[in-house]
Amino acid sequence: MASPLVVDFEELYVNLGKVYVTIQRAAQRIARENQLSMSHLQVLLVINRIRDRREWIHLKELYPHFRLTQPAIGRLVRYLAYWEYIQIKRDEEDRRRLLIRLLPAGKAVLQRFRQVSAESLDPHSLSLLERSLQRLYRLKFAPGELPTE
Repeated sequence: MASPLVVDFEELYVNLGKVYVTIQRAAQRIARENQLSMSHLQVLLVINRIRDRREWIHLKELYPHFRLTQPAIGRLVRYLAYWEYIQIKRDEEDRRRLLIRLLPAGKAVLQRFRQVSAESLDPHSLSLLERSLQRLYRLKFAPGELPTE
């Protein structure tokens, strides 16, 4: 019989997978509806996540969140600015730096993503995921050892 730790990780993996696939489908749908690539949508999501009580963020703050080159991220940002999902301006203190902010169209895309994602997730999958996370949280880990029953 498998140890409780293995069962907990397996259950968590399966439940996370279900939720991930559901949210990924919602993201693809929203990107398609707005004529965006998944990378464009991810840029909007990251901008929204890292803007913390600041209207404007430095473009360079996006770089660590992507496995893309800076020029590639710049192209994604310029596309989003061209279609008025975000706004770009030069930093007044250092003209070499660019600042970006979400515009109402970008915020609307993110709101729609949240709405479609929430509608797509069934209560059963969410309760399974919550139970798995609670059980995993209660496990005690010691380096190099599996927890005992």
